[in-house]
Amino acid sequence: TRDVKIRYLFLMSCDSFTYAASASGLYEEEERDGWAIAPEIEINPKSADHSGKQWTCLPTELFSNFALTYLNLSNNRLLCIPQDIQQLSVLEELYLSHNNLGRGPQLDFPLPNLTVLRIAHNQLNELPYNIGMLSNLRVLDVSHNNITELSASMEHLSSLEILRLEHNQLSALRPEIFHLSKLKELHVFNNSLTSLNSVTFPPQLEIIDLTNNGLSYVHPSQFAFVENLVFLGLSNNRICFIDEEMFYNQMLSLQELHLASNHLQQLPCSIGALVNLRMLNVSGNRLSELPLSVGHLVSLQSFHLNSNYIHELPRSIGHLKNLSLFDLSYNQLLTLPPTIGGLGKLEQLKLMHNLRLQIIPTMVLDLHQLVSLDVTGCENLVSPPLEVCQQGVTEIMEYLKELPVTVEDLQEGWELIEPTADDIEKEFGFSAKNIVPHLEDSEEVGNYNPPATDKDETEENPEGWLSYTMSLLSRSIFGRSEPV
Repeated sequence: TRDVKIRYLFLMSCDSFTYAASASGLYEEEERDGWAIAPEIEINPKSADHSGKQWTCLPTELFSNFALTYLNLSNNRLLCIPQDIQQLSVLEELYLSHNNLGRGPQLDFPLPNLTVLRIAHNQLNELPYNIGMLSNLRVLDVSHNNITELSASMEHLSSLEILRLEHNQLSALRPEIFHLSKLKELHVFNNSLTSLNSVTFPPQLEIIDLTNNGLSYVHPSQFAFVENLVFLGLSNNRICFIDEEMFYNQMLSLQELHLASNHLQQLPCSIGALVNLRMLNVSGNRLSELPLSVGHLVSLQSFHLNSNYIHELPRSIGHLKNLSLFDLSYNQLLTLPPTIGGLGKLEQLKLMHNLRLQIIPTMVLDLHQLVSLDVTGCENLVSPPLEVCQQGVTEIMEYLKELPVTVEDLQEGWELIEPTADDIEKEFGFSAKNIVPHLEDSEEVGNYNPPATDKDETEENPEGWLSYTMSLLSRSIFGRSEPV
């Protein structure tokens, strides 16, 4: 009856046993600290998930499951892990996040086969005692704790691939980190790092995230061996200067570079060597100009330059043929370069709150994939007027098509594209390698026959530098886009 309360009911079989229930439907087990929901324990399963059960200590029967390879004890109220856990000698993955293990004694995991250990959100002040003995560990997550110092024994984690240290109180990284030869991901954002002295990052790293620390300088030698790096996060630090050799012949595989919210006044010219870069975020700095070499970032797709002091963009910006997002908001732009029309894949152009911007050039008409042109807050914009811009990209384009040509348009039009060797060959029929002998032999000037041009190549790209420039000028003069 419901008036009778069953304290324990054991259901035994050859395969399993169960702690079960009171007549009221509650599963209860008496513990030192009170009452807690009791588990259902199976003998020798390979995988056990006991997360979210509000345990304060572990039942001893759990350690009899000698075949366990996966054990999830996350989201409980555990204060300690007993030494009996060493009986789980084949355990490979152990999840202990969101417990109270920092309130108990220092952790010790005598589990030689462990490959994954996650103990995030535990108020830990230090790493587990024997962390260096876990030579098979591939993933270590101690994020969201109060750890202030790393252990030198970490250098023995020869199999480690992912190390998550974010949201702790680390003030430094140990030089032994270089010995983690298989490390691919290092997450140390939201800590208290002020320096990387004596640190050299190991060669296999693909991700380094040092966002939101107190770094004032990073040295090129610290990244000298990271040939496979694809992500570098240095945003929200105090970096004032980046050495010119930072990207010279290193980090050439980098795809994302985050330098937002620092104190940078200039970018190094060597940044142009990052030809595989797809995302560049330098927002929230003190940049007033960009190096010409930025035009070499031919793979760039997203460029965040907002919240700086940029008043003029280099003409080389027109070489960023793959750029789809260009954020120039909150700067001091006076105008856009005529080469802006070369950004053929641009979809979003953000110009908000450039208070000195007065004119959007007609070369924007060449941005055929543009779907968003935001000029909110550009109070001094005259052409097009703000009321036109507020109606969207289509109205802006229609307005620009109706504009008459000006002397400024003509002057800028001739500088749209600098001729390359290919342009010269298409336009005049000879290449750079035969220009010099042609000029040296003055007797052959009148008899020079230009080399034959491949017909298919001509049909594929018939316009040369001069023809293309003239077509743009004719469009401005005659109000049409096709060449005359």
